[in-house]
Amino acid sequence: MRTYEEIKAEFEAVRAVNVASRMESSGEPGRVHITEAVAKVLSEAHIVPRGPLEIKGKGTMNTYWLRSPST
Repeated sequence: MRTYEEIKAEFEAVRAVNVASRMESSGEPGRVHITEAVAKVLSEAHIVPRGPLEIKGKGTMNTYWLRSPST
């Protein structure tokens, strides 16, 4: 039988994959679309606000673009 910690870790992994999939499907070719949680750990020099976006299964989320090295 699996422990509570194992089940919780699996749930969190599935949730992260689902959010990553939503970011990819609502993104644009050649751009990296990131969540607010990821943006918070990056320097402001590396992000460009995209604004709030309705994400299936998550509701409205503030999202960002990862700034490319050439911009």
